[in-house]
Amino acid sequence: MAEIVFRSAGVSTREIDVSGRKTSLGPVGTPAGVIGTAESGPAFVPVTVANYSDFANTFGNTDGERFGPLAVNEWLNSAQALTYIRVLGAGDGKKKNATTGKVTNAGFVVGQKLPQANGNVGANTYAV
Repeated sequence: MAEIVFRSAGVSTREIDVSGRKTSLGPVGTPAGVIGTAESGPAFVPVTVANYSDFANTFGNTDGERFGPLAVNEWLNSAQALTYIRVLGAGDGKKKNATTGKVTNAGFVVGQKLPQANGNVGANTYAV
């Protein structure tokens, strides 16, 4: 146990116990970089985390559908640092809801062009 020892007027020393296990307060080592979508959190801003709970607090838990949070979970099973950049998805490709003004599962309104089922870029019939 740490103990304060009085030596002389105005001088004291303190023993610091370093024999116990140290806990990591932040990311350790060179972080991997993952770019992907997430449920919430800052978009287009690199955020470095030390463990999955830090990630989940910032970006939300994985729903099993988004590849980014799945990659984060797997990487942090064996590492202590990861930098994540959240990008916004294109949603369902349909125009925004007239009542709410939002596109389903998107961070922005989709433009005039949209990838078609055959892989070619074509007109988006749902664009505003």
